Amino acid sequence: MTEQILMKEAHTGLNSNWIFSPLSLQLMLCLIASGARGLTLVQMLSSMCVENVAELCSLSSKIVSVASSGKTEDMQRHFRCRVHRSRLQNTEEINSWAKNATKGVIKNLIPHEVIDSETLAVLVNAFYFNATWKEFDQSTTQEQPFYFLDGKVLPVPFLSRSPYAEHFYGSSTDGFKILKIPHQMNDGDSRQFASYFFLPDKVDGLFELVHRINSKPEFLTQEFGLQKVEINPLRIPKFKISYGFEASERQLGLALPFSNLAELTEMIEESKHGGGGEAQAKVSKVIHKSFFEVTEDKGRLAGWCGTFGESVPTFIADHPFLLMELFFLRIGELKLEIRRMNSI
Repeated sequence: MTEQILMKEAHTGLNSNWIFSPLSLQLMLCLIASGARGLTLVQMLSSMCVENVAELCSLSSKIVSVASSGKTEDMQRHFRCRVHRSRLQNTEEINSWAKNATKGVIKNLIPHEVIDSETLAVLVNAFYFNATWKEFDQSTTQEQPFYFLDGKVLPVPFLSRSPYAEHFYGSSTDGFKILKIPHQMNDGDSRQFASYFFLPDKVDGLFELVHRINSKPEFLTQEFGLQKVEINPLRIPKFKISYGFEASERQLGLALPFSNLAELTEMIEESKHGGGGEAQAKVSKVIHKSFFEVTEDKGRLAGWCGTFGESVPTFIADHPFLLMELFFLRIGELKLEIRRMNSI
């Protein structure tokens, strides 16, 4: 799913930014699958690489643990969600909930025209993630040239530290550098989050990097062999991204949940549509929106240092790159966000 969406959005424009959350999309698919039966359930379990409903519930609980470290208590225990009866034509109520759940950064999630008399239910989830790195000194933020894919060069504000011995760094022979910035968590919190910057060596190397990710599904879950190292200099553009799209059944790797053959019999009970007959539940749309911002105070991490080869490496993100947020637990690894920086 991640690779399909990544490749499609990479070709939407040379100077567009985009961001999406596989974690949010996967949780939504888990919620739909919990109400599916028959071949629809089989297809959804296969798309999420789980064998049965019990494993699905376990996966759902692990995903929810990313958003909350509290205990969870069917849907409420595994998804920490609640069912709310509402006039579905009132999109303002849904959008207000999403806005409040994301501290105001996700606005107008559901367009008014999306909901009509045939709508049986709306499933909505939200993640708000506000992490910190080690603070960058605002006095060191200065404009530097950023090189765009279409050949344009514009000045943009860059966060800068020199030297910086508290990041993880790795270099690949495949034509790109990797910078890992762990996020500092509260004491006693076993969850681990980290930002990964994938910077192509070539100014126009982003599409090649995206193609490599698309052709090798294991790319995003591999160990990159990063080492603790001093970086001098370190420059990251200061930016803000807001992006939304409608995910298709092909992007999600699914067909049955979107078709008239969908078996979502455990999701809607005794529902009637306007004509008085029994409603056939199916997925009509999957709408996704994300927001991300990098500023000087977005950062605090544990102190790390080390060496990498004989020379001090540099990391200057002055051309299009890929930014990925990863979440780690002892039970495995989940992708939180995939982001591409194309323009500012």
